[in-house]
Amino acid sequence: MKNILLLLLVVLLSGPAYSQKRFYDANHQKNDFTSEEIDLSFEASQVNLAGEEIAPVLAAAIPLVLDFGFKTTTKILEKKVKEYSAEYSKYNSYLGASEFPPIITFSRTITFEKKTDLVPALTIKLEPKAAGAGLLGRYIYYQVTKLDLIYSAAKSTERFPTLDYTIELKLDYVVDGERKNLDLKPIVISSVKYEVNPFLSKKSTYRTEFIVLPEKSMILGASIKIVETNPGKVRAEKILSAWNE
Repeated sequence: MKNILLLLLVVLLSGPAYSQKRFYDANHQKNDFTSEEIDLSFEASQVNLAGEEIAPVLAAAIPLVLDFGFKTTTKILEKKVKEYSAEYSKYNSYLGASEFPPIITFSRTITFEKKTDLVPALTIKLEPKAAGAGLLGRYIYYQVTKLDLIYSAAKSTERFPTLDYTIELKLDYVVDGERKNLDLKPIVISSVKYEVNPFLSKKSTYRTEFIVLPEKSMILGASIKIVETNPGKVRAEKILSAWNE
């Protein structure tokens, strides 16, 4: 009897983990993978924050609490549409921290059964852009310049072959020896196909709001949450409504 109960416990505990080991390809076929790796990497940018000093009222608006909690989530979704959504999250520190805000790249790789090589599944690159000159010289925004979708965890179908992405980015930075966290509104990208999507580099709409960085501040790292949904079952607006509540 104890052996039976132990077996049932193992099955129950392993069930959710097994369900997460699925992936879908451009043909909307369901397959299994044995492992996955989520990474958040950084590289130096050429964005120079050389604007005028920020007005005190703007500096006072910068959050002072370090909090890496995310608001966007698929937990609000009904059980019957869970397989049409997925979540990925990652935090990493930037070892090359300087006065130049870094380029941030999220990557998800998977390993197929009976193979050891990691295969790219999803890559999203966010590049910092200067907002302008003068007073705006201390403002930047992060723009999505690359989104390569090869394999998804959210289910796609022939009727609904594309996916929506809700991207929530948080920046970890330091100024005058005090560590702070900047919470940014989510970026929504709709109708993403299974392919390399170079058109994103020309779409300035896929970006964060303006970010105010004080003088002598440095970005120490970032955290990101990505919600992947099939718009035929789950609209990105429903995910955003959870963030706004």
